[in-house]
Amino acid sequence: NGIFSLIFVGEASLKIMGFGVMYFRSGWNRFDFAIVCGLLFGFVLDRFVTNQLFLSSISSILGFIRIGRLFRLVRFVKPLRAPINAIIHVIPGMTNIGALVLLLFFVYAVCGMQLYGTVAIQGDMNEQANFRTIGNAMTSLFRFSTGENWNGFMWSLFEEREECETDPRYNEESPWCVHDRDYPGCTEVNGCRAGFSVFVYFYTFT
Repeated sequence: NGIFSLIFVGEASLKIMGFGVMYFRSGWNRFDFAIVCGLLFGFVLDRFVTNQLFLSSISSILGFIRIGRLFRLVRFVKPLRAPINAIIHVIPGMTNIGALVLLLFFVYAVCGMQLYGTVAIQGDMNEQANFRTIGNAMTSLFRFSTGENWNGFMWSLFEEREECETDPRYNEESPWCVHDRDYPGCTEVNGCRAGFSVFVYFYTFT
């Protein structure tokens, strides 16, 4: 891996010195330059960063960058050019579709926070999967979109809660929290179960 990375870096350096600004007018050259920058970034991280948790979190990204070197072969294999060029031309349209899906997720996340943000945690509804914050709502909806236990979460919202508050009110002097250990003096959110709207919400989303 180190030898091939050195070859790619050397090739890009020689081309930049030879062509100058003209080097970046070619789409393939820009692709090669992006791969080289990714390789150099990975080398710097491996050399100077000692946080193993951080390294493990981006290892998959660096692995994808290394795999990207294989796409350079497309230039030399003519039968592969047509499907690759078709994929490149489809990317702008896919971006628009992705933006629309993201907007749909955001709308459902905001609705989920408004409807079920105060329901007490119980069952499959836990500290990671809930509608307390926009981040948790978005990640939970993304998980549900893959089909992972969305029905279990739905029924957890519908289950009865013991000693719950029918209409919890926010108090600035004692802000809401999931658990009292979050910060002292806070009020644990303990709202009652969701109504039948939870079935409409999840069935229309999934």
